Amino acid sequence: MDRVSQFRGRAGEEVRFIWPPLILAIVTLWIIPMGTSLGLDETGNDWVIQGGLQESFARSGLWAGTSWISNALMIAARSIGGDREFVLRMPALFAAAITLLLYLLGKRLVGQLAAAYACLVFVCLRDVVYVVSTMRPYSLALLFVTGAMFCLVRWLDTGSVWFGLAYTGLAAGTLHAHYLFAPALLVHLIYFLWRSRGLEPLQVRFRTVACAWASICLLGLPLVPNLRQLLSRGVSSLYLGRPNTGDFLLSLAPPVLLGSIVLAVLLTLSAGRDPLRNFRMPDAKAPFIAAWILIPSAVLFLVSVLTETHVFAERYILPSSPAIALAGGCVIAGFGSESVRRTIASSVAICAFLVFGVHESFSRGLHDWRAAAAAVRDYVHDSSTPVLVVSGFTEARELGALQDPRYVDVLYAPLVRYPIPGVLVRLPLVMTAETEPYLESIVENKLTQKKEFLLFGIDSYSTREYRSWLSGRTGPLHFTSRSLGNYGGIQVTVFSRREP
Repeated sequence: MDRVSQFRGRAGEEVRFIWPPLILAIVTLWIIPMGTSLGLDETGNDWVIQGGLQESFARSGLWAGTSWISNALMIAARSIGGDREFVLRMPALFAAAITLLLYLLGKRLVGQLAAAYACLVFVCLRDVVYVVSTMRPYSLALLFVTGAMFCLVRWLDTGSVWFGLAYTGLAAGTLHAHYLFAPALLVHLIYFLWRSRGLEPLQVRFRTVACAWASICLLGLPLVPNLRQLLSRGVSSLYLGRPNTGDFLLSLAPPVLLGSIVLAVLLTLSAGRDPLRNFRMPDAKAPFIAAWILIPSAVLFLVSVLTETHVFAERYILPSSPAIALAGGCVIAGFGSESVRRTIASSVAICAFLVFGVHESFSRGLHDWRAAAAAVRDYVHDSSTPVLVVSGFTEARELGALQDPRYVDVLYAPLVRYPIPGVLVRLPLVMTAETEPYLESIVENKLTQKKEFLLFGIDSYSTREYRSWLSGRTGPLHFTSRSLGNYGGIQVTVFSRREP
């Protein structure tokens, strides 16, 4: 009996032990945050779908990074359940079927026990927690990535036409859900070549698979303009910097997962037991899983290092996460002692709960635009009060972008979603030499005759720079500043004129 067969024999009570922490992690890390305020990028997606399905196609052309498939699902959800955060995020949660697909794929590749632990690891991965129940298309794209891989494996196993059609549709759907997930399709080529070595029976000929790949390319042709737009905009349109080797290595080995394993091993050693005794891993699929982990990250890393298009970000390398989870499940299942395996699994769930749940108030680190807007509505009772708002989008770096009528709303999408009273005065993301004359005109024309005004924006260096400049400029006019509050990273500052 080979090692894979041994792993598949470990089931029963131990697998059932995994489901309670798995369900608890889904509830606390995926479902509870669904009622929180929309994040910055989510409000941009909300702006895209506000005009309905037909309008969303036009708006998505202006605002890249959305998917017509996820947009259609969110519009349908809103028409049924209303315009609430929880409802708008429901389509992404439905994509949580990823976990089931991962389990079925894992059973085929590494055995039932490792597959079950892989599901727990997957649910607790930081990058997954941050996107799985949001209005962004990444959850849907990840569902397509996992589904396409599962269907490819089953197609090559059985030769079934239905699995072949499902694979082609899901692989093409991956591109339409998010075109930066395209490197995941290279993993399919690696898997086919690996199977072609004769290690396992292959029920589909190369030319048949090649026809499927050609069909996927044809179905992806409508996305070429989006890709050209990304490449032409380059680094100026993205806030991401050029990654380094450390960033790449961290993308391959999540710290919380590694830390949980090390913590469990140390606890076992402190109890006087050897956790590595009888440690074994199913190595039959190790090269393929390693390739799946490496390829999506490596492609985007090289593009970001060698060109001015910086696309190396956690959300774009998500196609690696199912493979990372499978590798983590194999490592956990490889420990010979059931108590050690349970300790590691519990450590993964607890660490994720504390770090991504409790520490971040179950909000996934999103800014609380809703609470900040509510505070301004409670405070401002004079509709003529100026409210200076710093855009959070990198597309608003230049002053000229604020004067383009096509982008005037989306660059301040959080306030389209959560309106505030007063006279809205738009400020670019970054304060530059070009911005100062613009600010001077605002002070002279809109602030000098007022008793107070507000500054509203993400608590960042840029917003603090605006506050410092305004304090210095309006100080001689007898204005003093104070903080109205910080709402999940959104700073609201009040400038009031004191009596001379």
